Amino acid sequence: MKYNYRQYAIGSPSNRKRPTDGSILIGVDAEDCFTTWVQYDDSVLIYYDENGRIGGFKSEVLSPIIPFDIDSNNLDVAQTICRELVQRLTNEFDVDSKHLNIYFSGSKGYHVELSTNLFGITPTPQSEYCKRLKWMCTQIDDRIDKNLYKPHMLWRLENSKNSKSNLYKIRITYDELFNFNTSMIKSLASSTRNLENLDFHDCLINDTLESMWLMSKDEIQKSPTPPENTLTTIPKIPNGVPQGERNQRCFEISLSLRSQGYTLEDAKSFIIAWNNTNS
Repeated sequence: MKYNYRQYAIGSPSNRKRPTDGSILIGVDAEDCFTTWVQYDDSVLIYYDENGRIGGFKSEVLSPIIPFDIDSNNLDVAQTICRELVQRLTNEFDVDSKHLNIYFSGSKGYHVELSTNLFGITPTPQSEYCKRLKWMCTQIDDRIDKNLYKPHMLWRLENSKNSKSNLYKIRITYDELFNFNTSMIKSLASSTRNLENLDFHDCLINDTLESMWLMSKDEIQKSPTPPENTLTTIPKIPNGVPQGERNQRCFEISLSLRSQGYTLEDAKSFIIAWNNTNS
């Protein structure tokens, strides 16, 4: 089975198109163009045609890249994190720099891609796939944007202009990352670039990265399972809270429920039940 369908969003993250197995060409001044970083089999077309969206599609997926998103309001900080991430990949994980794609994101940071071929990854149900990649990537560097590893998340296309910064997402070389400062890289991003990395996918499985992929299946199962949704299963929930303090207590309890993995609906039911104890 081939996993070569992806969904594009053109002009805005909300302007998602019907999934396609083809690539798209974007114009020189194309703004805010994205693609899903995971790819689907052709059953995604049936789902999209029936539902008008891919949200809720739960089949197996695969991706050609393992993405890392580095964001910071301080671009010098983002560049430092990116340099340290790349150094760790090349020095500790023995990844050849030619098997890395490095980008200035066009806004607050940098994107780094690894070829999936390095990990020996096989098609996996999307929810599990995202969780396993999140675990792996945060093991490599915990400072990355973890929100990327959710189903159907979008990844800005190379040479797409950011409508807020008027800078482009551009590919930069390993040497540019380490030898250019932020101002120099932003200057490069004032226009598109046409750099190719023909060796990106021409790689063998990396034993360490493959081991991390295999370990990730067990690691994500270690996450605590939310307890049954009853008042007796969560300790230290205050009852009889005075009316003026309830909003703050409600907020604190909500954070606790979220950290334990409760769904929104379960959390709402719990809060309602708790609030009844205060009347």
